[in-house]
Amino acid sequence: MATGPRELLPTTRIGRRAFIAADVGGKHVLMNVDKGVYIALDAVGKAIWQRLEAPLTIAALCEQLRAAYLIDEQAAFERDVTTFIEGLRLNGLVETLP
Repeated sequence: MATGPRELLPTTRIGRRAFIAADVGGKHVLMNVDKGVYIALDAVGKAIWQRLEAPLTIAALCEQLRAAYLIDEQAAFERDVTTFIEGLRLNGLVETLP
């Protein structure tokens, strides 16, 4: 029986896949040529992408970002980061790791 993708939890390790990435018009653009998908990232999205160069748990990623951006609202922030990561995962740009 096939199952869907794993639910993303704070302990889920995320790793990025190798794709074309470039700065275009003030945005950082990720391109998945196989799927014909491109995503333009703002500064925070680019910071997330750069931090995923080495696999991290979502909790560790959020902690790094909270320190860098002085974020106080932890629950809403973690929800936003998880939603962003899920979008990258659905487009084949990141994957969950064991």
